[in-house]
Amino acid sequence: MTNHDYKDVEHRKFTRIQYPLMVNYRIIGGGDKERISRTIEGQTKDVSLGGMCLQTNILEINGLHIYIDTNNIYQNLLALEIDLPFCDKKIKTVGKVAWYNLSTRRRKYQYDVGIIFLEMSNKDEKNLSRFLNKSSNTKKKI
Repeated sequence: MTNHDYKDVEHRKFTRIQYPLMVNYRIIGGGDKERISRTIEGQTKDVSLGGMCLQTNILEINGLHIYIDTNNIYQNLLALEIDLPFCDKKIKTVGKVAWYNLSTRRRKYQYDVGIIFLEMSNKDEKNLSRFLNKSSNTKKKI
């Protein structure tokens, strides 16, 4: 089997749902967890239990890059708060960037950022799961 045989195979563990959710996030220094950026706003392009595609205009702020520290040694983390439509409180998670790229289309947010969730409370995971189950009936799965 050649590499091109895999091009249409989905490698994600969880199904993603296309749904624009407001997200506030802060960058946490990978080499120095005390270095934390100010809050940045973005929105999801799609989301799953395992991660999301975040749309944002900011990749670097307060001397912290969204992906890697200034020494190019440690990967930075993201503290994320996601606003779900039916929840009183935003769900909180910590994630890391898997990839990012500049959008080729003109739109509100310039960058797409693939994020893998690393930490989430059981309560927040249940709320996200409930939201995804409800949304999967009405939104496009990818």
